[in-house]
Amino acid sequence: MNSMIGERLKQERLKAGLTQKVVGLEVGVTASQISQIEKGKKSPSLDVFLKMADLFNVSPEYILGRDRGVASDDTDYIVRIPSKDLEILSTIREYENLYMLLSSDRMEDVIASWSRRL
Repeated sequence: MNSMIGERLKQERLKAGLTQKVVGLEVGVTASQISQIEKGKKSPSLDVFLKMADLFNVSPEYILGRDRGVASDDTDYIVRIPSKDLEILSTIREYENLYMLLSSDRMEDVIASWSRRL
């Protein structure tokens, strides 16, 4: 698991064009520690993990591999959705009336209505 986390963190660091030293300075650890995290030899503390996710503007779920990319045949984008949220959306889809209501332009009204109930 650590190697996957490290690999994703490394990919995001490279995508952002940052050095291990810069990332370390931003999150409060040394470049050597960033190297060890990226190689899967060391796990980041929760604080460092969250700071790195924020720095790279990705969700912790993405770094942990708990999301899925969703692509559409008629578009050229990918949306990252945590697996748990995807399960919820799939369940909602099973209820046609609810799905149609949530899919319509009235989404804001539905959200506002439920927010008042909570």
